[in-house]
Amino acid sequence: MTSVVLYILYFLGLGFSGAFLLLHRPRQWMRPQSVFVSGCAVLPVLYLGRALILTVIRGGPHPSHGLLDTVVSLGLLAAVVAWQALLLVVFLRFRRRVLAAPHEADPPPPER
Repeated sequence: MTSVVLYILYFLGLGFSGAFLLLHRPRQWMRPQSVFVSGCAVLPVLYLGRALILTVIRGGPHPSHGLLDTVVSLGLLAAVVAWQALLLVVFLRFRRRVLAAPHEADPPPPER
């Protein structure tokens, strides 16, 4: 059961981060805000991808050292996945708001 939950969390986290990275296209990549926000998705992708590959190579998750170890490990992984889900939801809300009313984001035309 633990391995099923583990794989589900890995794939959810990779899916949320991947969706964010596919949809996030800043105009200026080198702005500190763009680098920070992209890093918030890239670092978990690297972490979760590495963990998933190692888990598959090693033939499944290692036995835990008790119930508390399992709960803490899965809880931290669930927190990372929730963070990725929140990042994607906030970005999609922002994107929908900006695309729904682009005239509000643009400066007014100069008066003659």
